[in-house]
Amino acid sequence: MSGKNVNSNRQQAFLRPTNVIKAIEFKAINIRKLLNKNEKAFGKKAWGNIDDAIKLAKTIEAIASHTANLQAADAIVMVELLELMLEKLEHKLTCILAS
Repeated sequence: MSGKNVNSNRQQAFLRPTNVIKAIEFKAINIRKLLNKNEKAFGKKAWGNIDDAIKLAKTIEAIASHTANLQAADAIVMVELLELMLEKLEHKLTCILAS
């Protein structure tokens, strides 16, 4: 087995929809925990944004946990949706940290 083929197999395994969904869920969990832990450190004007971001993170987590056993075609659609939601969550986090 060539080294190139082994790397390709690893890359394909990582990019499976279920693995991507788990990675998105893990990132959302970490962002939610970060916000919960540091909520009091941010000013009162950021609390609304923090609340929205935490709700979005929880929504991503819930969707991701329910999509683990979908058929491949459905899982790919959910990956696209979750990627968009995670992008929005990361944007909210950036805005919170910048305030």
